[in-house]
Amino acid sequence: MYILGLDTTAVTATAAVCRAENGVITEHAHFSLKNGLTHSESLLPLIDGVLKELGVSPKDIGLVSVSVGPGSFTGVRIGVATAKGFAYAQGIPCAGVSTLEALAKNCAGFRGVVCPVMDARRSQFYNALFKDGKRLCPDRCIAFEEILAELESAPEAMLCGDGARLFYSKCGGNKKIIMPPLCAEDQNALSVCAAGLEKYIAGECVTHAELRPVYLRASQAERERNEKL
Repeated sequence: MYILGLDTTAVTATAAVCRAENGVITEHAHFSLKNGLTHSESLLPLIDGVLKELGVSPKDIGLVSVSVGPGSFTGVRIGVATAKGFAYAQGIPCAGVSTLEALAKNCAGFRGVVCPVMDARRSQFYNALFKDGKRLCPDRCIAFEEILAELESAPEAMLCGDGARLFYSKCGGNKKIIMPPLCAEDQNALSVCAAGLEKYIAGECVTHAELRPVYLRASQAERERNEKL
């Protein structure tokens, strides 16, 4: 089976196509862009590129795996809408995966706590914690101080995500908290494919109509409206 993976939840736009056999990814093509272009400009060319590089056509794809959030509200919508449209056109299922869970897969093999952090603004981060490939807490939107307090009990923690550099700058040289290799810092559609494959095996896929974004908190426009009310 061929899987198309997409992530547009942060600054990086990334797409991948992989071939999975017996639950294992055996071939893949992966493109990422972090160059200031909007995701509406870059995502479709990325998809076209990975399909061509692996020598497959849209009709060969059996599953669309997409990061459904948390992340940028506009970015999440672009990725989810593209996945829904592709899945509808091809009549195939979707795997909606947590952006944070996919990010944690970038650091697979790290023995400490993996701590994906995405800048949620307003002095908060989107975050979840993982160890040995297992989730330690649900996705949440919390303050830096709360995450740091949880990491105090960990022997070592590796950050990743678009908020990693900002988070690290606030840690005051804490040697237990480390940055990841550059290749593991940002969203990676191959990791999205891997997370989607797990959902497919577990029977947790959905139809294009059922696929939904996950924001974790209200948008700025909604917050401003509520404040006025």
